[in-house]
Amino acid sequence: MEPDAGPAKDGVRAKFATPDHGSTSEELGTVEDISGMLVEVAAVEQELGSADNLHVIVKEELGATDIMFGTVKEDLVAADILVGTVEEELEATDILVGTVEEELVAAEESGMAGEELGGTLTNSEPKKKTRKRALNPSTWKANIRKRLHQEGKEYTNASNAKVPAKKVRSQKNCALSCKFKCAQKVTPTEREQCFLDYYKLTQNRKHDYIAMTTECAMKERQTCCESQRKRTFSFKYFLNVESERIRVCKSFYLGTLAISQKPIYNTHLKKNQTTGMPKPDSRGKHAKRGIDLQLKEQVRDHIRSFPVVESHYCRARTERQYLESTLNLSRMYDLYQRKCLEEVSTPVKESFYRFIFNSEFNISFHIPKSDRCDRCESYQTALDQNLLSQDAESTQKKHIADKTAMRQERQADRDAKNTLVVCFDLQNVINCPRAEISSFFYKRKLNLYNLTAHSSISKKGYCAIWTEGMSGRGANDIASAFVKILDQIILDHPDATSIITWSDSCVPQNRNSIMAFAMAEYLTRNTKIHQITMKYSTPGHSAVQEVDNMHSQIEKAMALSEFYSPVSFLRLLLKVNRNNPYRVIQMRESDFFDFHACSKMFKYKQVPFSEVCQLGFDQCPYKLSYKKSHAAHASEVTLDIRGPSKTRKLAPTCTLPKPRRLPKQGCIPESKMKDLESMFRFMPQTDREYYCAMIK
Repeated sequence: MEPDAGPAKDGVRAKFATPDHGSTSEELGTVEDISGMLVEVAAVEQELGSADNLHVIVKEELGATDIMFGTVKEDLVAADILVGTVEEELEATDILVGTVEEELVAAEESGMAGEELGGTLTNSEPKKKTRKRALNPSTWKANIRKRLHQEGKEYTNASNAKVPAKKVRSQKNCALSCKFKCAQKVTPTEREQCFLDYYKLTQNRKHDYIAMTTECAMKERQTCCESQRKRTFSFKYFLNVESERIRVCKSFYLGTLAISQKPIYNTHLKKNQTTGMPKPDSRGKHAKRGIDLQLKEQVRDHIRSFPVVESHYCRARTERQYLESTLNLSRMYDLYQRKCLEEVSTPVKESFYRFIFNSEFNISFHIPKSDRCDRCESYQTALDQNLLSQDAESTQKKHIADKTAMRQERQADRDAKNTLVVCFDLQNVINCPRAEISSFFYKRKLNLYNLTAHSSISKKGYCAIWTEGMSGRGANDIASAFVKILDQIILDHPDATSIITWSDSCVPQNRNSIMAFAMAEYLTRNTKIHQITMKYSTPGHSAVQEVDNMHSQIEKAMALSEFYSPVSFLRLLLKVNRNNPYRVIQMRESDFFDFHACSKMFKYKQVPFSEVCQLGFDQCPYKLSYKKSHAAHASEVTLDIRGPSKTRKLAPTCTLPKPRRLPKQGCIPESKMKDLESMFRFMPQTDREYYCAMIK
């Protein structure tokens, strides 16, 4: 404020004021009085001069204070931006920590899934594979596009057009034509640094930066008082270079930050009138509509309540678990809604039920009926990714050659009309009872095994049936069931003198010493059969389409009907092919033999079972031949499998040791027995009697 010198001047003027009604020399006083008054006036004027100087000094100090205040204000704004950046980083950290905490909570909640409860669904490992991969929004195209745009980098927009990266631009020669001489005050290197610093900021911090480096003020002059022009204010632009605030022109400022005028307008339009800071972006800030943890656990418990079924033998080591093929997600959600209605609880939406099912469990609704070749799939993947090596290419060529030779061999056997060709395979595990009753989906069921075979001469199908309570599905079980089928086939084809069999190349069940001894022992009991040749398909490429067709027909019939026990399933099998009904063989405990114990007495270890594609047996029980390829030029190797001691002393015509009956292998768990008993009230009388006899 300026010092108030007005009263002193007014006092002087009052002393020298002339009266309105005329003054006389007498009123002025004597000369001495006038001289004294002049001295007094000089003193007063000196005081007034000091007061003016004081006013100037105070004004300068106030100006310096304003400058200091402006600097402090800028520092405070910069500090606010820094604090905002730190707050934003902390907020991001909180989000990250919150995400980790949510994952830990989810893992802790799913801890109960790790307990195996008698064949129910398990979810033991937090990082195990799930049915579908987890969402990763950072890899979405829209989010990648937003991030690149925010950083000023090149990106592809929604219209699939390339948007070039931002860069410092110069629209005019600010060194010559600009009144601020921007190019002389700010070097290109400093402009580039301002550009880089700006695009390191988030969107909210960019608004703060613009608010700090621009000012919005009323227009300083009007060309016409009555003008009604729209523009009533002007912008001032500044760049902070080495702690110095430098004013620049509009084009220089916009070119340095590679932006348009619009962000500046929006920043000043939306800034808080009290603090002068722009409001933060409020998009996407709604509160999370979380679902109660109890409801989530209720969904998990309901999914776990469905018992899993055994996978097919070719999928024995898979990490995926399987539900009955009659189930699907819509059906499961309907059952979940019924359960919530009974318990008077609020169900979650079907979309969330599907999310839990797909993201936390690795389960499916059907067992794969056919497998794609692992070798061909890996070769195609390497070929698509340009990672194919010469060794892999040569190995694939050999694999294709083996497959082609196998196809030709299989077709030749089909064309041989008078040759008895038998192909066989084990069907996927069948569960019974099988009915559309809601409570059945939560119960453990009896496993039923069906070894199917097909005769090339009569075109008839054969089915050997047994349950898990009787025996399992190991090599002894498969060999015993196949021998039983061969007995029936020979009865139907009494003129047959040789047999050719085709099966898949599964070593644990079909291509091993146990099956080899079973065939040799079968020949010693059936002397009219001179030769048995067992042929195996190339791994990954089936050659037993006739049996696959039988499985397909059986599964279609199962989908259209209900059965409650193996007895009703046998009746169903008889109706599958009405034109040429299947021969159904019901296995008994006395039909299973321990071929494995007898095979240990012979030198089967010298046979490379994992590599052979053909095994040959004849009436000499100690001779075995094999081939490693189906090609016509492939050599056949003949071995003497007798051991060095007792078996070698026996005559060649002597019979092999007779296998003993296999001890009962099957055992139905008590928990499954209770589930079967709980389903009795829904079963017909004959099926109920079967289960009662089995339990006793």
